[in-house]
Amino acid sequence: MQTRKPKGIIEITMHDSGRQFGFCGAPGSFTPNADRMAQEGAVFLNHYSVASVCMPSRLGILTGKYVHHTHLSRCDPDEVTLPKLLGAAGYRTLLFGGREHSGYMRDPRFGYAGDDIGRDIVGYLEQRTERSDGAWVAAQVCEFLQSPAADEPFFLCANLHEAHSPYDISQIAAEEAQAAVFPPKLPGLPDTQGTRGRFAAFCKQLALGDRALGQILDCVRAGGRRDDTLVLFTVDHGVDLPRAKQTLYDSGVQTPLVFWGPAWLGTAKIETLSSHCDILPTVCEIAGVRTPEGLDGVSLLPAMESGARAREAVFFEKGWDNPNEPMRGMRTERYKYIRNFRPGWPIPAVHDFIKACGKEAYLRAYAGSVRPPEEIYDVSEDPAELQNLAGRPEYADLLADFRRQVENIMQRNADELLAEDSVYTRNREHPAVRYWFFNAAAGAWDLDLEQPFLVNP
Repeated sequence: MQTRKPKGIIEITMHDSGRQFGFCGAPGSFTPNADRMAQEGAVFLNHYSVASVCMPSRLGILTGKYVHHTHLSRCDPDEVTLPKLLGAAGYRTLLFGGREHSGYMRDPRFGYAGDDIGRDIVGYLEQRTERSDGAWVAAQVCEFLQSPAADEPFFLCANLHEAHSPYDISQIAAEEAQAAVFPPKLPGLPDTQGTRGRFAAFCKQLALGDRALGQILDCVRAGGRRDDTLVLFTVDHGVDLPRAKQTLYDSGVQTPLVFWGPAWLGTAKIETLSSHCDILPTVCEIAGVRTPEGLDGVSLLPAMESGARAREAVFFEKGWDNPNEPMRGMRTERYKYIRNFRPGWPIPAVHDFIKACGKEAYLRAYAGSVRPPEEIYDVSEDPAELQNLAGRPEYADLLADFRRQVENIMQRNADELLAEDSVYTRNREHPAVRYWFFNAAAGAWDLDLEQPFLVNP
């Protein structure tokens, strides 16, 4: 494969869509543009986010690091990012759509007192963030691509709001709700009319995002820019459903990754495991930009060139945005390991999903089991991750090996979760996990949807 430095680089991201795309095996015909992109490009079939919530997951893309390993979201001006690296190499850096950095906190340790986090901390010199719906973002991208500015090197991040909640169930007809087909890795979803209506509304949002993706790709084609424009497409994390978003099951952290554009890319279906934190070193190598030391990510270019294995395992986590329920996890091709640092609680609850499906149906589905300290799944035999093998003697060595590997990563990167005085430790005063409480009178778990939800202060 003879690579050539692209003049333009476009990163297109969607929200909360997981792998609900036709080319990932999802039923329905909601994503014809993403499916065509996958047919024409290089697809990483086993790609994973670094986290299962919006802003933390994108830290991996921006920094090439695991979430606990970066201080970007705490406004550390010295943190290196993909826009900063490409900007220093002569690329004009632009952000159109969602402002994930609006959730960053100003940690006094780093002394940032500026008024433009997107520019100063993340590295986007031009930002059009008045709206983030796909139709508007696609129009802005096409306007830029049709301008003389696109004839110079540029890096453009198009951050689409779709398919983030809330979903307008009122616009879903009864027959649309009835026809909804749930993700196969989530067999325990409560099957109510409200649940079906919400998922059908999600699929409509997904289709809108796919339409925006198609509009951007059409503009690249129509402008004759395809051969000198690298386009990559991914999703921040899994779908906003129970046992998906906010968890480390595959439905929460597995996403698509597609590279498209120049002829040298060819078409390929690449089997190796890959991670969001691999995107930065991959794009930098393609663009001829030297990457900094100490990244958690690796370049995927050798995998594109020869199908070589990029990594033996992927690592992901939950915690920065909700320190009440920290988790760390790892997946190999066959096995998944999850360490729950606040065990004994049911899975995180999704407020608007509970309202849609009905509280009693939700309790019947999820109140009967709580998360243990550790989980192991043979995902080749149990893709829905329902049979925890951690307590079986024959898996004791595997459990110990996973535990050691995860602890090594945490120690190497000085994970704050290991510190005695951290936000995780302090939040033991507020142990509630996403609306759950134990009803002692009834002897069972219950939900309080008015309960305040503590996030990282």
